[in-house]
Amino acid sequence: MIFDRLKAILARQFGVDESAITPETAAMFDKLKAILAEQFGVAESAITPETALVDDLGADSVDVVELSMTLGEEFGAEELSEEEILQIHTVGDLLKRLQK
Repeated sequence: MIFDRLKAILARQFGVDESAITPETAAMFDKLKAILAEQFGVAESAITPETALVDDLGADSVDVVELSMTLGEEFGAEELSEEEILQIHTVGDLLKRLQK
């Protein structure tokens, strides 16, 4: 039930059919929520794909650099370039980038 709701939200955010959202995507989103909740001192339940990093979480440029390093460690992702950082506005945008 929760996975189905999450699939619907993520599918809407990504502009894809719900069948494209896998359990791995959902697990990655859950892990990302935990990281963001810890870094920004918010409840995981308050974080959705639509959550804005700057407006909702209060992220500044230093936060984004720290987050980029943390995500590199946790997901094995490359650090975000300055150009990529400017294109990431929401948690959903960040999740899309991590899936690349």
